[in-house]
Amino acid sequence: MSLPLWPIEKGNVLHRDWSRLKDWLNKDSNWDVWLDWYNAICAGQVSWPDSSIEEIINLPDEEWARGAVHVNARIKDILETLPPPQSHGPHLAIRDGRIVAAPRSDLEESENNISRLQKYWPLLRDAAADFEREVGNRPTNDSDLQRLRRWARSYSQAIEVENLGEIDFEFLAGLGTLLQNRLDAPEGNDQQYDISRLSQKQRLSLKNLCDLHAYFITSSKAGLALIADAERQQRNPQEEHELRGAGKELADQLRQYPELVAPETVDRIQDAAENIGVGKQAERATLFGIGALRNTTIVLAAGGILASLAPIIAMGGLEGVLAGALALCLVEGTKKSKPFVSIADKVKDACNFLGDADRAKLELLPADAYQIFAEFIVDNQSTLRKIAGKRPEFRWLHKQIDIIVGNYIKK
Repeated sequence: MSLPLWPIEKGNVLHRDWSRLKDWLNKDSNWDVWLDWYNAICAGQVSWPDSSIEEIINLPDEEWARGAVHVNARIKDILETLPPPQSHGPHLAIRDGRIVAAPRSDLEESENNISRLQKYWPLLRDAAADFEREVGNRPTNDSDLQRLRRWARSYSQAIEVENLGEIDFEFLAGLGTLLQNRLDAPEGNDQQYDISRLSQKQRLSLKNLCDLHAYFITSSKAGLALIADAERQQRNPQEEHELRGAGKELADQLRQYPELVAPETVDRIQDAAENIGVGKQAERATLFGIGALRNTTIVLAAGGILASLAPIIAMGGLEGVLAGALALCLVEGTKKSKPFVSIADKVKDACNFLGDADRAKLELLPADAYQIFAEFIVDNQSTLRKIAGKRPEFRWLHKQIDIIVGNYIKK
């Protein structure tokens, strides 16, 4: 199930005939949405979010009756309008107008092997603490050692919690992948790696941590999902190189906006992006890096759209209520537990949707608080569009940028 459906070479007659069929289909309007879907399925990838599929299935009969060109356009509009829920990668949230690592309360409760996790949890904490001690904390100009110290500290912090339910297993799975890649990397001068030589104690400590991490993370639903998705991943080194460069560029730009995103959050985004397509765990590292970029653009777009809606909210009346409801959906929708589409459905009945609790939330959303999100997107839209490209998982981002840029009023 994890292999491509048609593992054929370019000279194969099936490949030639399929290329001809694609050229013919591309002549008709909007068939590209189905070509993207088919290519993803053939590569063993999930193409459309479940929430989007549900909305497509529930299109009214009169929409389906208007024929393929119209239906394809509607499907394309659904896929391109709303972001997917956050997935692999560090989960992010908007708190007090700033992008931060998502609190555990914002994340979906998942089905984990609790008894096995509890068995390895204390051993893993000891191993993480030991590795953090081995890499030390003395000042150094060694960029590789600085990075290892950051990862060691982040790993320890991720598992030093009151109970297992507070662990972000998506982030932990990705961070473990980066550590395993570092352990497997050839030491010395290597073009793909900017690393220094570990001492014997540091290497043994890192190996112990990685070994225990493997037992621990495969006891979680998120860890198993990352492994399964990585096995289905069909690599494209050139695209990985381009996306890695764009991700580094985005991280550098975010670092210029400390009032928008916390520095430690930028570190997480940058570490994940820099490892796209890198190492023996390249498939997993790529999923983690792409997930980090997707999660980042989701929260950026949510804040940017909210800034665009602010003038309408200020008008009050029914339009203001509707815009306010949508704004709240966008902020709440950055949470993994509430996909954008499922919440956005409630906007259709906004008056009922906005109960006392929701109205209280809206009062905490000052109009100017999200202006910086729109400002960042307008100033750095070329990088964001570079990340989006023609990639199916980012197809929604171009339209979100268009809306924000079209409604942006500089203050």
